[in-house]
Amino acid sequence: MMDNFYNLLILEDDEYSLENLRISLSPIKNYKITFCSNPDDALSYLNQKFDLIISDLKLPGSSGVDIIKEFKLTSPAIKSIIITGYSDEPLIIRALKEGINDIIKKPYEEIELHNSIKNQLKQINLEKENILLKEKVEKENIVLKSQLNKKIIDDEYLIVGESKLIKDILSKAIIISKHGLNTLISGESGTGKELLARYIHRNGPRKNQPFVPINCAEISPSIFESELFGYEKGSFTDAHISRAGLVEVANNGILYLDEVTEIPHSLQSKLLRVVEESKVRRLGSNDWLKVDIQIISSTNRNIDDAITKGILRNDLFHRLSETQIFLPPLRERTDDFELLIKYFINKYEQLLDLKAPIINAQQFNIIRQADWPGNLRQLSNFLKAFCLFGNEWDFDDFIHNTENGYSFNRMESDCFKFSEGTMLELEEAKYWLINRALNKFNGNKSKTAEHLGITYQGLLKMLNKRGM
Repeated sequence: MMDNFYNLLILEDDEYSLENLRISLSPIKNYKITFCSNPDDALSYLNQKFDLIISDLKLPGSSGVDIIKEFKLTSPAIKSIIITGYSDEPLIIRALKEGINDIIKKPYEEIELHNSIKNQLKQINLEKENILLKEKVEKENIVLKSQLNKKIIDDEYLIVGESKLIKDILSKAIIISKHGLNTLISGESGTGKELLARYIHRNGPRKNQPFVPINCAEISPSIFESELFGYEKGSFTDAHISRAGLVEVANNGILYLDEVTEIPHSLQSKLLRVVEESKVRRLGSNDWLKVDIQIISSTNRNIDDAITKGILRNDLFHRLSETQIFLPPLRERTDDFELLIKYFINKYEQLLDLKAPIINAQQFNIIRQADWPGNLRQLSNFLKAFCLFGNEWDFDDFIHNTENGYSFNRMESDCFKFSEGTMLELEEAKYWLINRALNKFNGNKSKTAEHLGITYQGLLKMLNKRGM
C-alpha cells in the first residue's frame, strides 16, 4: 500500500477480538503494531511515538476516547479509530467532538478496517507533505532575503512573498506541479497569474519541457483555430507550408491559456476534445496526433458569471479546473509589501546600474495603503520610476495628493474631480475612465475598448504603459 513504515497501537480488552486484529494486521509488512489488552498497558507506551491508535470504545474503568486524549497530549498529530459494539449515541458524539478520526461499528468486515487505516495513513502522508512544502517555501524566502541583501537576484519569474496567504498558494502550486493537474488561476489583472503558472512549470516534472503561453484575448478569432491546432499546407489560401499549432508545440510540457474566457465559443468544443482525449488534429488533416500536456488557464473575470452567460462552456471549465487557485490583489497582501519593495528596488538598482533613494517610514506606509489597481505590475512600474526619478520627486506632494483622493485611490471614486487643472490630472482622468469601463464590463478588455471607442491593441498599449 505505502512504502513508509507506520507505528500502530491497538487497544482491545476482548481477547478474542484482539486476536482477530492480530491475525488481520500482523502480516502487513510496513505496520509495526503494539497490541494492548487493557488501558494501563496502553498508557505505559505514552512516551513512544505512534502514527495511529485503534481502540475499543468501552474499556474497563475507562474509555477509548480518554486513552486517545492522553496520547494526543504528547502526540497531537496522532490519528485515531474507535471500534465499538455499542450504540451509545452520547458516547459516540463525544468521540467525534474529541477529534476521533473514524468510528467502526461491530460487527465489521475486515476490508472496512483496512480501508479506514489506509485513509488515516494517507492523511498522515498528506500532512507530512504539506509540512515539507511549507518548509520549502520558508527556505525559498530565506534564500530570497539573502539574495536581496547580496544583490544577486536574477530570476525573472520569482514569486515574492512571505505572508501565510502566499506561502499557502505556493505550497498548493508545488502539489499541482507534482501531480500535473489542469489548473485555473483567477485574480485581478497584474496579480502575477502567469508568474504562478511558470512557478508550477519549473517546480514539476515538466520543467525541462516547453511552457507555451497564449493570450487568448490578443489572437484574432479568425486565426485562433489555426494558431491553436495548426494546419496542413493548402488547407486554406495562405497556407503555403504546414505548421504545428501551439497545442503541438506544448507537447510534454505546459500550455498556458491566459484570459481563457476569451476563447471563441465555436472552438471550445475542439479544445474540450484535446483535453478529454489527449489528441489534436491540424486544419486540413485527417490524422490525429497524440499530445501529453498540462493546461494552466487564467482569468480576471468572474468565472461563474462567464459560465452562466454562456461565454465559457461548463464542461470545458470543469476539464480545465481540476483545481483552482485565487491570487489575491496587492491591497490584500500588506504583509508582503516590505519584501516586495526591497525586491523591486534591488532589481531595478541592478538593471539600471544606479543607487535608489531611500524610502522612509512615512513613504512606505503611503505605498502600502494605496489601492494599486494594477497590482504587482503597477507597483513594479512605480518603483522603477522611483529608482530613476525619486530624487526629483516631491514625495510630500505625492503623500498629500494620495491622502486627498488623488493618484491611486481616486481611480475608484464615482467621479473624477480636478483639483489643480494640470495636464498630469488630465492623464489621470484618462485612466480613471478606462478603469471605470473595465469595472463595468468585469475586466473584459474587448468590450471596454469598444465602449471607449478605441482599438483593442490601443487599449492594451495604454494599460501596459500604466501597469494595469
